Amino acid sequence: MKRVHAFTRLIVVFLLCSFELVAQDGSISGIILPENSDEPVPYVTVQLEKTNYGSVSDAKGRFEIEDVAPGSYTLIVTSLGYSKYSREVDVKSGEELNINVTVEEAVLDLPAVVVESMTLTGGSTGIRNIPGSAYFISPKQIQKFSYTDINRTLRAVPGINIQEEDGFGLRPNIGLRGTGVERSSKITVMEDGVLMAPAPYTAPAAYYFPTIGRMQAVEILKGSSQIKYGPYTTGGAINLISTQIPDRLAGKVSLFAGSFGSFNLHATAGNSHEYFGYSVETFQYKSDGFKVLDNNANTGFDKKDYLMKFRINTKRDARVYQSLTFKVGRTFEVSNET
Repeated sequence: MKRVHAFTRLIVVFLLCSFELVAQDGSISGIILPENSDEPVPYVTVQLEKTNYGSVSDAKGRFEIEDVAPGSYTLIVTSLGYSKYSREVDVKSGEELNINVTVEEAVLDLPAVVVESMTLTGGSTGIRNIPGSAYFISPKQIQKFSYTDINRTLRAVPGINIQEEDGFGLRPNIGLRGTGVERSSKITVMEDGVLMAPAPYTAPAAYYFPTIGRMQAVEILKGSSQIKYGPYTTGGAINLISTQIPDRLAGKVSLFAGSFGSFNLHATAGNSHEYFGYSVETFQYKSDGFKVLDNNANTGFDKKDYLMKFRINTKRDARVYQSLTFKVGRTFEVSNET
């Protein structure tokens, strides 16, 4: 009799274990694509609403959320410059759910104050509605090449004339539509829509040029649309868009070392809350140069950029969303050849 009871208990335990094995967690994976394009969108936040399940898409736009308990969820996809995406998903036991997400660019839907101060074109889709010629270098292209030299960044843009000077792009000579290139004085150079020349109307020569290594995107206007952005727009205008405040707590550190004593450091961190957001960033790079003077001195440089942003805003779902961003930056540069 005791043997029968023991055998019964063994069967019950076995059935319970089998049930646990059957009730496995599922997973969700997929790729993030923009509308009207086959190029994936990298580093997008993907989350199951009201849960701790989430992920961030990689450089190829792919994401995966593992160990998801079976059930019904709302998948939320958010990224700077794109509209919020949501859909209902059902996760089944042991199933890998594959989803292709298409997000819509939302730069044009930003409040007018942001559009005027941050971007001139409205992104890769906005340039279609701009008179004349416009070119947009997207965050993906910036990240792919990761240049610290503005000359190399603009090399593939048609209609741009570039004259090298120091070999590192510290004091670029850029001309648009056949204008002179000396110190980029015949074009308007901006960062986030703000004129960067020390005296744009009287001394437009760009002896200081924003560091391309900390930029998120670049806009080039070469038609009639750039007239309203500054005094020297006969050739065109270049607007460099700096790294934006992230939607959630995020940070990044990248290091690079190379020949001729080259060294790059790029670090950024930030977060957004209900009514405010902030970010801090530094980009530091230096080199001993590739030329040696007669007195054995090098022709290198050492440049350090520091930037802090602080934004106050209304609720995201407010009837009229409003925000105000403060930006403070400091740059130190030592150049042995000018």
